[in-house]
Amino acid sequence: MVKKINTLIGIPDIYTAKPLAWPALYALLMVAALGTYLPFNQANFWLGLIAIGLYARYPVSEKGSNRFFIASLVLLILYSFLPVQTLFFFALVCALLFSLEAVTGKLQAAVIPVVFLMSPVANYVAEVFSFPVRLQLSNAAAKLLNLTGNYTVAHGNTIAFNGAMFDVDQACVGLSMLVSSILMGIISKQIFEVKYQRRLLLPYLPLIILYFAIANVLANLMRIATLVYFQLAPGTIMHEMAGLATWLLYGIIPCMWLVKKMVTHLGLYESVAPLQVFKTTDGSYFQVKQLIMLALCTLMLSWPSKEVTVPENAEIPAATLAGFEKASLPHGVSRYKNNDALIYVKTIRGFYSTDHNPSICWRGSGYAFTMARQVRRGNATMYMANLQKDGSILYTAWWYEHKEHRTNNQMAWRMNSLKNNWDYHLVNITASSPADLHKAIDNWTQQTDVVNTIQTKH
Repeated sequence: MVKKINTLIGIPDIYTAKPLAWPALYALLMVAALGTYLPFNQANFWLGLIAIGLYARYPVSEKGSNRFFIASLVLLILYSFLPVQTLFFFALVCALLFSLEAVTGKLQAAVIPVVFLMSPVANYVAEVFSFPVRLQLSNAAAKLLNLTGNYTVAHGNTIAFNGAMFDVDQACVGLSMLVSSILMGIISKQIFEVKYQRRLLLPYLPLIILYFAIANVLANLMRIATLVYFQLAPGTIMHEMAGLATWLLYGIIPCMWLVKKMVTHLGLYESVAPLQVFKTTDGSYFQVKQLIMLALCTLMLSWPSKEVTVPENAEIPAATLAGFEKASLPHGVSRYKNNDALIYVKTIRGFYSTDHNPSICWRGSGYAFTMARQVRRGNATMYMANLQKDGSILYTAWWYEHKEHRTNNQMAWRMNSLKNNWDYHLVNITASSPADLHKAIDNWTQQTDVVNTIQTKH
């Protein structure tokens, strides 16, 4: 039946001729559609591909399933209403996995977290949500170094060690390795299952992920303490070697040992045989479903712009700001500036959206973050930091704002946006001196509070 349909519509039977043709088509479509979005320069992307390859080689069943086909359809429907690249990425990956399972057989459920962890959004989540954790790690490292008899104190992400100042930047903290560590855990699970012919039940997978996540945080604590104690400057071979050594010694090796013990003692015996020959699917309408899926994915390439736009009814915190010149910039950004300060107000589409986080945006402009810290000023809880570039220093602060509610807590503003439908903006104020920064913050909060009070009365 399928061959007759293919003949009628002029589509060759590419699947039976080339077993990996369908996965290859989706991979090509992904690169063509999301080439600049895919994180080719990040280790988690390549570790994710390795993990999928390992799990595809040792399937749990000879028969594939429709779960990824259904998931891809649902994601494409969501993408039609919420056109963000992340949804399209996941839709394409699920379509690829559906075609892959028809070749290899049903894959373990562990590939589902792998899909998330290899995506660009995983590193974003680790970067933004771990920001307060990184500040606490600096404090913990300072306390640990005090035990050595050396006077140590942390000021945000800067550590004073025996009078010398050490900036613990994002690379040194190493929480960007959190995603890679978790992927190493998922990979090690498969390696030991194959080696000892045992499979762990699905409930043990979250435990393995938790092992590697906690160990990564502890390893980074030791990494900071080691780099500061031995005064290993960034950019040197010893700095990189020490960082890698602590990651392996305190994070990866102990957890892999734990995974090995879990597999040997808790795993159920099962003959884990490698895939020897590419099979053809036994689903009669496999190619029809693939043609439909490929057509839908291709159609979505011409879907409306995914750029951030400001809704017509969006409430800008301050239409004007006394003493500042206002300009409307692309992507829902308003800029206020005078001789003393620069203020960016960035529209956030909803609880699901990325937020133009300054800790990412400023680094992308070549600035190094120092003295990052949490501060309470007036009715606002905010982050403050120093920005260094080419010997000059700027002083910046940022928070998330909905009328009088100002917070730097990611979960707080996202939950309020979800439950209460509050429209949040990211406010980022930068000045050339601490005094000008504090003045601009007070100016902004006081004037916007007045505007909000007037709007509330009306």
